[in-house]
Amino acid sequence: SDGEKITVCGGLKAGEYEVPGNISSQFITGLMLALPTLKGDSVIRLTTEPESLSYIDMTVASLAAFGIVIEKRNEREWFIKGSQKRKSPGIINVEADESGAAFFGALNYIGGDVKLDNLNENTCQGDRVWRSLFPMLKSGRPEISIKDCPDLGPILMALAACLNGVTLTDTARLKIKESDRGSAMAQELQKLGIDVTVNENSITVDPSGIHAPSEALDGHNDHRIVMSLAIVLTVFGGKINGAQAVSKSMPQFFTMLNSLGIETEEG
Repeated sequence: SDGEKITVCGGLKAGEYEVPGNISSQFITGLMLALPTLKGDSVIRLTTEPESLSYIDMTVASLAAFGIVIEKRNEREWFIKGSQKRKSPGIINVEADESGAAFFGALNYIGGDVKLDNLNENTCQGDRVWRSLFPMLKSGRPEISIKDCPDLGPILMALAACLNGVTLTDTARLKIKESDRGSAMAQELQKLGIDVTVNENSITVDPSGIHAPSEALDGHNDHRIVMSLAIVLTVFGGKINGAQAVSKSMPQFFTMLNSLGIETEEG
């Protein structure tokens, strides 16, 4: 915010790094990208149980494609040999993004007929679990942990709102995303008559009173909130203020909805 600043001094050095594993896997990813090229060996050790472990595994796999070896000693510790050299693997086929695919996959559970191409059945992306979680929402009101797939939180809430409801657990980290995602989704879904209870580490969605939105929805300057709310509005219609937030990860999102026969209008 205004008036705040961060000063970074010196350079990164090889050594032992202790990092909390329950805040963001991006801290670990950043270290894994940098440490292999430094002089001297390094160790990354998590001080807590890891969340979003699949993202760390994905980092290790991606670096391996460039000849960088990271040894996983256990679920909370990695050894990194220093002075490694990156090697070009030649041509890389970039996988489809499971996090983004989930929004379009959700349409198939609320009356749509969308075929998603190029999804890798053997991907290590953690958000691939949407393929097994969405059918659970269709068949009942499940309890689902999002410990290793927090980015699916908003779309799970959105789809559950259109179906039978859900209880999400391990939701505490939703507070430190681009918005407080649990509270943001609760605030907007309540405009559609949906009862949402947000607790410290769980969220319950009860759609029994669902109706068309009573007012315009707000995107909370968060791309995943906007896209999740848009999926709900394919059922009822409505307006989302701040919809341009999708430009962070999928600027063509609304154009893609148009290609599926879903009418959208800017302004």
